[in-house]
Amino acid sequence: MARSMPNLGSTIKLGDFVKSFYVGSKQNDIDFAATAEKELGFSVTRNNIAGMRKALGIEANTRTIAKEKARTVLERLANLEEQVGKLLELLDGMTAPGKGK
Repeated sequence: MARSMPNLGSTIKLGDFVKSFYVGSKQNDIDFAATAEKELGFSVTRNNIAGMRKALGIEANTRTIAKEKARTVLERLANLEEQVGKLLELLDGMTAPGKGK
């Protein structure tokens, strides 16, 4: 069974671990707590991770991932809008008087 995490040494180890691996893990706080507990050998909760993230100024992965997805959707929409505009110009040119047949 894992030891509890009340001492300063454990807090420092957790801070270093969060700083080094949290963002790259793409895990939410619950899953990252399990990862940290396994790697560090002491009990780590979701609240420990959330508190450490906030203390270090690290945004939650769930928010970062949501922002990335939103940005991708907006980029795709802008690309689609550009393509539709080109298609409309092409169609307009084909139907203009004196064009076509």
